[in-house]
Amino acid sequence: MNNRYFTELDLLRGLAALSVFMSHATGIYQTEKSFLLSIFSDGHAAVILFFVLSGFVLTYNNLYSKSFNYKNFIIKRIFRIYPVFIVSILCALCLHEFFYDKNNLFLTSEWFQNIWSISINETLIVQTLFLVGPSYDHSAINPVIWTLIVEMYASFLLPIFVYVLRLKTPYHFVLLLILFIAPVVLNIPQLHFFLVFYIGSLYAKYFEIVNAYFINKLKLLFFISFVLYLYKIFSIYDFDNVIYLYNDYVITFGSLGLILFVTNSQSIIKFSSNSFSKFLGKTSYPFYLFHFPILLAMVSSLNNKFSLLEIIIMSYFLSSILSYLGHRFVEEIFITIGKSVVQRFNKVSLKMWGK
Repeated sequence: MNNRYFTELDLLRGLAALSVFMSHATGIYQTEKSFLLSIFSDGHAAVILFFVLSGFVLTYNNLYSKSFNYKNFIIKRIFRIYPVFIVSILCALCLHEFFYDKNNLFLTSEWFQNIWSISINETLIVQTLFLVGPSYDHSAINPVIWTLIVEMYASFLLPIFVYVLRLKTPYHFVLLLILFIAPVVLNIPQLHFFLVFYIGSLYAKYFEIVNAYFINKLKLLFFISFVLYLYKIFSIYDFDNVIYLYNDYVITFGSLGLILFVTNSQSIIKFSSNSFSKFLGKTSYPFYLFHFPILLAMVSSLNNKFSLLEIIIMSYFLSSILSYLGHRFVEEIFITIGKSVVQRFNKVSLKMWGK
């Protein structure tokens, strides 16, 4: 398989982050969303797309790499995820301390008022920074960080996924079955996110085969994928009455189809190379982390001075600015540092083994 950088998937990730922003922005007031607005603000579907994208891209980049190493991968992954995360937590704490006024949330939804309702102490901050702890409320400082818990644990599992996908075909689907039944048998529904992640990995393994089948059916593929991705909006039958996680599996297959569509659409590939698309994609991770605390602070401090639309627009631009700074001066720098750390570890290892 040839190495390929998917700029179009960066764009897709950026649009998903924007969808999460819209989901939170439209939840500020307890109003009924229009059908059209629901399509562009399905935050949960966007999160499922994030997981599928991560599984796909990380596996695609490492599956056939002879230099793939568990230790090196984890080190680079930590330097990729953690620094911007820490900065976002510090930013959220500052916004909470200096700009948040819980008494100025009149007319906002109960959901929005309850987000920063828990008192923040040293223990909670430490638990948040390390993403661990008994009775840990991940939403107390920044509600979106629950997805980082999934991303970090999935990153620890990814080398196992890669190892299995290098084995013969039956093993690929044995692992798929194990991950499918584990959430039900163990009664831990959250484990199903690892299956979503692995389906992205499995897709990377069979990407070329699936591509060849759908290459002449892209319009049909987009329609089906679009409906599956927005399943919760279009659906007549809701799996919530049985096992809610089945909804996420439907969205997962919609996400797979969207990935296949955008990676074969020449117009989208071309569009993804313009400056705005690159900005949207490159800053998607810090934007995802920064936007919610900014929304909370902006609404609580400006609720009686500006309209909701004006506050949302200002929140978006402020989030974009901080996201650029976070990407340029934190994310890029620490990715480079992570690579340097890996190189030094490898040099030390070679010396220790006398090579």
